[in-house]
Amino acid sequence: MDDAISISSTANGWQLLIAVADPDAYIAADSALDQLAKARAFTTYLPGRNVPMLPRQLADELCSLHPEQQRPALCTRLTIDLEGNLHGEAEFTLAWICSKARFSYNQVSDYLEQKTQWQPDTEVMATQLNQLAAMAKARQQWRQQHAIVFQDKPDYRFELDNGKVVAIHAEHRRIANQMVEEAIIAANLACVILPQTWFWTV
Repeated sequence: MDDAISISSTANGWQLLIAVADPDAYIAADSALDQLAKARAFTTYLPGRNVPMLPRQLADELCSLHPEQQRPALCTRLTIDLEGNLHGEAEFTLAWICSKARFSYNQVSDYLEQKTQWQPDTEVMATQLNQLAAMAKARQQWRQQHAIVFQDKPDYRFELDNGKVVAIHAEHRRIANQMVEEAIIAANLACVILPQTWFWTV
């Protein structure tokens, strides 16, 4: 769980907060772990398993944004209007966060598409999920008009039996996938386009 997102409404749109797990809080520069991460560069995903960039104790535990666990993160705060435009300065903060829930993409998509009886635990969660869906649609429309947009393609999940692939399942990207994707794309754009302000939190 590399990232967490939160949103609140404004008079003209939304304020979006994206928190990305911060392994640097545990790894000293130029240490053996730092050199290992540089050599691997990224997590390698294989059918049924992966080879993480960092040791699993860090990748899956200490650096993973588990619900109700305090974790270090790099946070980005953005202002987005109802037409999907990014406004003002992007604020970047090193902080400790505490995620409140972990949802699956299908669970949230079914909820937003009214295909399930499941409900979020609190009204705050329900409100944020609906606001994130509205923000994602606004950002999608903005990008279709102002940027190059790749054709939407499904992900593929491999079904294994004793290490052998017995089936491949297409998993189409739904509204919950798009909510996370649009939040991360907006954060990436803010790094290179918007003026930036750094705040330090300890």
